[in-house]
Amino acid sequence: MQVALGSALTARSWGDTKKERALERARELGRRIGASGDLFPVLWHLAESYISIGKLDAARELAGQCLELAQGSGDPVLLIGAHHAMGETRYWIGESLEARSHFSRAAELYGLQHQRTLSSRFTASIRFR
Repeated sequence: MQVALGSALTARSWGDTKKERALERARELGRRIGASGDLFPVLWHLAESYISIGKLDAARELAGQCLELAQGSGDPVLLIGAHHAMGETRYWIGESLEARSHFSRAAELYGLQHQRTLSSRFTASIRFR
């Protein structure tokens, strides 16, 4: 429920403080019950929120956790989201070569068949042109 609330609050703002609180609560609850596989969308949304409010070190840490979870799962959709979050974080930190590497990897994995899945999993549109 906290994840759904956090996702819904994205419509107000990526950096909405209520969204951040809801996602932090979801992350804590997930850790308590050991639901590491279910944490990916929480970590991804938190990373995106932190990027929007300038908490770039925290965003990079969360994006790194997303990448670890995605690599462990082998799910190409999660890998796209994780590389996108890492690329965006690295871009805003000023690490343009690293950002480009992650964006390139996400673009390689991306395909039109993934667009619907990406939108439903991230409640946001990640597109590459």
